[in-house]
Amino acid sequence: MDTSSILDWLKRYYSSDVFPALWDKVHDLIAEERLIAPYEVYKEIQIGGDDITKWASNHKEMFVAPSDSEQSFVGDMISNSKVTAPKKTKSGLWADPWVVAMAKEKEAIVITGEQARNVFPASKIPDVCKLYKIRCGTFLELMRLEKWVF
Repeated sequence: MDTSSILDWLKRYYSSDVFPALWDKVHDLIAEERLIAPYEVYKEIQIGGDDITKWASNHKEMFVAPSDSEQSFVGDMISNSKVTAPKKTKSGLWADPWVVAMAKEKEAIVITGEQARNVFPASKIPDVCKLYKIRCGTFLELMRLEKWVF
């Protein structure tokens, strides 16, 4: 799960006061270790200093340190001419390659709020996932995969 999808879920679209059952289901996935994110996502969230920062701090088990193979894959990805690394981010952090690397290693689905641009070299997570043949979807698609109905 990338930072944008966490922001979509927690802040933009699915507030806990309106969707408490959804939050319960997401927390169940986290407890089952089926919904995870790289620790780099946690670092990005910490910059905000808001309720999402507090939520992330209370759910640190969701954020996983990268393995050696993930670190190696990130290096390969960044040096790939078909992937565009940002010249500079405001925070100096860039969690996207870590999200893709984690999904590749764990044969998981990337959940992101980003939209594919179908432009290469790729800069958006869905495009990078397509390049590496990694499944990618939105938070709404996660809910459909889990067959959640509210």
